[in-house]
Amino acid sequence: MKISRQRLVPFLTESLGIESIHRLPTELEIGAAERFLSLDYITIEDVAAFVGVYAPDAKLRFRPGMNVKVGLHYPMHGGEPVEACLRNILINTDTAIPYITHIEYETLHPFTDCNGRSGRMIWLWQMLKQDRLIAGLSFLHSWYYSSLENSH
Repeated sequence: MKISRQRLVPFLTESLGIESIHRLPTELEIGAAERFLSLDYITIEDVAAFVGVYAPDAKLRFRPGMNVKVGLHYPMHGGEPVEACLRNILINTDTAIPYITHIEYETLHPFTDCNGRSGRMIWLWQMLKQDRLIAGLSFLHSWYYSSLENSH
């Protein structure tokens, strides 16, 4: 299933807004999202390429000392296990529950920046591949319903 630009741009705008970035996505950002959504499967390199467009200075936290804090959450310390965990998360994205994948990805926080935007892009890719996207609902609205569906 594909998503039209008419639906993609509001999704990307909302995704930026969640990060307190209040502007429309650039053509470069839209193109990166369209390329990502056209993938048959997702690799670490694919996610890194997407992140590189939205946050060019962001890096995969694959070395010791590349630690981050997200609100009150301290993700796993930087190092090789981050890359291994990310690979495990991405390996079954075509069949895994998007809500669960999103939680795992955001909890890991594999990059130094752009985890929210890339996590939402992975979520959208899964929702499209699994034909689970509800027409007319924003990310937050859809994610809320998904949290209810997967709460038991």
